[in-house]
Amino acid sequence: MISVIVPVYNGERYVKDCIESIQKHLNNEDEIIVVDDGSSDRSLDICQLFSKDDTRIHLIHQQNSGVSAARNLGMQKAKGEWILFVDVDDLMLENVSDELQEIGSTVDFVAFGTNSEQTWEKRRIIGDEALLEILGGEDSVGFKMNAVWAKAYRRKMLIENNIKFKTTLFHGEDLLFNLDVVTTVKEFYIINKMIYNYRPVMTSATHKYQKNSLLNEENFFHEIVGILGNNTNIFVKRRINYMAINGIWIACGQNICHKENKMKFLEKKKALYNMVNKEPYKTIINETSIKDISRNRRILISMLKNEKYGLIIAMFLLRNKVLDLRKGETK
Repeated sequence: MISVIVPVYNGERYVKDCIESIQKHLNNEDEIIVVDDGSSDRSLDICQLFSKDDTRIHLIHQQNSGVSAARNLGMQKAKGEWILFVDVDDLMLENVSDELQEIGSTVDFVAFGTNSEQTWEKRRIIGDEALLEILGGEDSVGFKMNAVWAKAYRRKMLIENNIKFKTTLFHGEDLLFNLDVVTTVKEFYIINKMIYNYRPVMTSATHKYQKNSLLNEENFFHEIVGILGNNTNIFVKRRINYMAINGIWIACGQNICHKENKMKFLEKKKALYNMVNKEPYKTIINETSIKDISRNRRILISMLKNEKYGLIIAMFLLRNKVLDLRKGETK
C-alpha cells in the first residue's frame, strides 16, 4: 500500500490536475492524503469534491502552518507501507507499485527520475556516495536528490527514527529531511523511471521575498553542520562549504536585495557584512577555493574574500531587476 501526501496552500490553479494525475497512477488499496494548509482560495472546496467521489482520498484541514507541518501531519495519518510526496503544482506520471514490490526488505528509501534519463535502470547507493547525491556533488546523477518528490520512503523507517520535516525552516527542509534519511538507512536505490513532472512556479517559496531568509539560511546551515560536521570525506566537506556560500547567495537574492526589502543601500551592505562575518561563514569563506565552487558562485566567493560587500549588493540589485523584467515579459 502506498500513501501519497499532497500539501495544499492556495493551489486552486493546480490542485485539480495534480490530484487527477495521482488518481490515474495508484491502485485501489492505495491512499491520497490531501492536507489543506489553511488555503484562502477555492483549494479546499475543490479538494472536498474530490474526496466525496474517491474513497482513496483523505482530506485534512489545518490552520496555515507551512508545508513542513502539513507533510508531518500527512505522515502521522498515513497507513501505507511506502510514503510519497507530491507538491500541488506538480504531476505524478507513473505507477511505482511494481518497482517498490521488487525492492528488498532491507531497502527503506528509493529515488525515481523526473526529467533526467540515464543509461542504467537501477543503481545501489551507499556510504558517503549517498551524502554526495543529496548534497549535489559534481558526479551526482542529477535526480534532484535534495527534493522529497519523486522519492519513496518506507513509513516504518520514518516512524522508528522519528524523521520529520523541520517546521522552523521554509527553505532547505527537503534536503535536511533526506539527509536524516540517508544517515539512517544503510543503502538506497535510484531507479531510472520518470514518475514525476516538476513544474517551476514563480510564486513558490524559492522565488518570492522572504523577510526571514537570513535567519533561515543560518539555521539551515547549522542543521547541516550538526548532521555532517564530523564527516572527514573531503568531497563532503567541499559540498558543506558550497551549501554555506549558496546560503549567502539565497539570502542576498531573496532578502537583502529583493525589491520588497526597503532597507537603504548602506543598511543592505551592513546586513550582508553581519551575516558573513559570523562563524562558521567567516572561516568557510577564507578556506573555500574558487575551484571548489560552481561557475555562477565564483564571482560571489571572490568578492566575499576581498570584502567587496557594496559591489555584491549592487550586483544582486541589478540581477533582481533583470529577473523581474524577464518575469514581466513571460506574463
